[in-house]
Amino acid sequence: MITTKETPTLGNPQRPEGITNLISSLDVLRTAGKVLVYVFLLATLIYVLKPRMICRVENAPVSAALSGLHSIKHLLAEYASEHAGKFPASLADLPRPPDSKTETLPDSETIDPWGTTYVYEAKNMGESYSLFSCGTDKKPGTKDDITIEDLMRAQSVASRNSAK
Repeated sequence: MITTKETPTLGNPQRPEGITNLISSLDVLRTAGKVLVYVFLLATLIYVLKPRMICRVENAPVSAALSGLHSIKHLLAEYASEHAGKFPASLADLPRPPDSKTETLPDSETIDPWGTTYVYEAKNMGESYSLFSCGTDKKPGTKDDITIEDLMRAQSVASRNSAK
């Protein structure tokens, strides 16, 4: 008895060639349909999330400036509590932080995100002060200035949101 090896046939031998091609085409269409659904979902996510991401990126320097104002405000309050309620004549008069290696406040504490020194002015013989960042245009007295009042508004909004 002689045995012969049968060579495997492509496709299903019970189906005619046309139906096999049609099924293969349907599989390709099904796969392409899935890919299109995934692309559509991804595009929808990008459309929804992109404005939020851009807003956060654009607001990052403002948030950093508000954080800087908060740090300086805290140092000014400490100074006033140790000097009978009087604020310093300039930021250079503030004591250095305990972990600092310099005699005065480091530049990283007094420079805003746009590379400009925070503007500090003692008023009424040290009874009060104004403190602000010049903002993106680096000019004082313009609408993009970030003030200590902006910091207080941001803190107020944050506390209301955390109370909800």
